[in-house]
Amino acid sequence: MILLTTFLLIGAAADDQGWLTVYRGVVIDFDLETTPLEIQTNSTLGSGREVDVWFSTSEGHPAAGICFTLTSPPQYYLYDCRSWTNFPADLPTATDRIWRVTLTRTS
Repeated sequence: MILLTTFLLIGAAADDQGWLTVYRGVVIDFDLETTPLEIQTNSTLGSGREVDVWFSTSEGHPAAGICFTLTSPPQYYLYDCRSWTNFPADLPTATDRIWRVTLTRTS
């Protein structure tokens, strides 16, 4: 089990119960081991908007984090893992997007 702390202004995250409204700095109890995290955004590519999600253990200890920014080209950053990286494929041009974060146990 992990805890999520988000740093976007207002957004939505999906779990097996449906979409939840997410507010900046609010901790959410979420099981990334069994359910991919989905984050819905409605900003255009090139807007510079950024989404940060921090993962913590159930005891509240930092575990990981991911950030993606809607620059041109859009990029992502895995905290303590690598530098800013362009997404490997062209992203859809639609303003409304659903980002899926899936935990895998491979390197």
